Amino acid sequence: VAAHLDIPGLIGTQWHTLVRDVRHAQCNCHQAFAQRRQFVLCRIQAIRQCLTGRYDHPTAETVYMSIKDEFPNISLGTVYRNLSLLSDLGEIQKITVSGGPDRFDGNPAPHYHFSCRECGCVMDLDMPSQEQLNQIAAEQFDGTIENHSMLFSGLCPDCKKKNTH
Repeated sequence: VAAHLDIPGLIGTQWHTLVRDVRHAQCNCHQAFAQRRQFVLCRIQAIRQCLTGRYDHPTAETVYMSIKDEFPNISLGTVYRNLSLLSDLGEIQKITVSGGPDRFDGNPAPHYHFSCRECGCVMDLDMPSQEQLNQIAAEQFDGTIENHSMLFSGLCPDCKKKNTH
């Protein structure tokens, strides 16, 4: 494209220098974009890795505190946005807890959660996913049911023990 441009006053080596400089700038731009993309992907991977194998369903702040040494310039807002992105992509689950911050689960498979009203812990419930609930709800609803989530609440085993003594 640049070879077809006719810029008055540019001849010979001036023209070739301009074309070389434009190509060099394009190359630098592509390299900078690739480096930025890699940096963003590394942060997202670190956030995802932080959730892997955890069962405490951390908050965004807990995830932030876990990775800030590796990424000192990362902000809590960036961590929260990346957690929301991973949730929207279906790679993790976002658990909205009444009266507390959102919690995050690295296990994207359908399963249920429990939230303790006393200590605020969030834990997985060891029970099979009730997929038939989608069909039952669909029979009572004119829209389309695609999924469901369920959060049980009450007292966790530790708080139940404390309250019975």
